[in-house]
Amino acid sequence: MLELAASHIEKGKFELRLEGDGPRWARWVVALGPVRARIFALSFVVAAALFNLTTAPAAFFLDQGWVANTFQALSWQAYVKWAVAALGVGFWLLAFGVKHEELILLFDRVASKLHYRYSPQFSLATVDEGECTFSAIRRIEVFSPERTPKTPYGFVEIEINDASWQDPKVFRFKLLSEDQLKIYPANLGRITGKEPIGDWEDPDSLPVGT
Repeated sequence: MLELAASHIEKGKFELRLEGDGPRWARWVVALGPVRARIFALSFVVAAALFNLTTAPAAFFLDQGWVANTFQALSWQAYVKWAVAALGVGFWLLAFGVKHEELILLFDRVASKLHYRYSPQFSLATVDEGECTFSAIRRIEVFSPERTPKTPYGFVEIEINDASWQDPKVFRFKLLSEDQLKIYPANLGRITGKEPIGDWEDPDSLPVGT
C-alpha cells in the first residue's frame, strides 16, 4: 500500500505525494537507491573483468581437488567469470528498471479540480495521469488501524468516478502517525467540500479536552 511521503499546501492547492516500495522481491533494490544499486552492479562487472588478469581461481579449483587438470580448472574459471558478469548486467538492468512507486494527488480548491499522476514501480511502464472535478469524488473514507488490511495508524481511500473515465478509480494510502489521522482527512474534506466518512471524526467538532 502507498504511504504518505510528503504534502504541500499553498494558495488553495493541496498536494499529496504518496510512495510505495512495490513487490517484496524488489524492495531491497529500491532501498539501495539508483546510485548505490548501479555501483553495486558495476562491482560485479569489474570483478568479472579481473578474472581475465589472474589464474588464481583456477589454481584454487586445482588445490581443492574439484577438477582433474589445468584445462578443466581454466574452463571452470571462465564459467564463473561469465556467471558473475551476467549477475552484474542483470542487477544493472534491475536497478535501472525499478524505482519507487509514486502517486501525486493535487487538489485545486480554486478550480475545484483534482489532478493525479501515478508512476508505476517499473520505469518502462506507462504513467497514468488525469484530471477530474471535485464532484466526481464519490467518497473519502477513513479506516482505523483495526480494519483490513491492518496498518499502524489506519488508511484513507478516495473513490472517484468521473463520467469521462471508463472505470472508477480508488486511491488508497496509509497514515504514519496519529496526527496524520487527524489532520489529513480534515484537510481533504475542507479542500474538496466532501466530508470524510468511516472511522474518523473531525477534531474541530469534538468537545474541548477530547
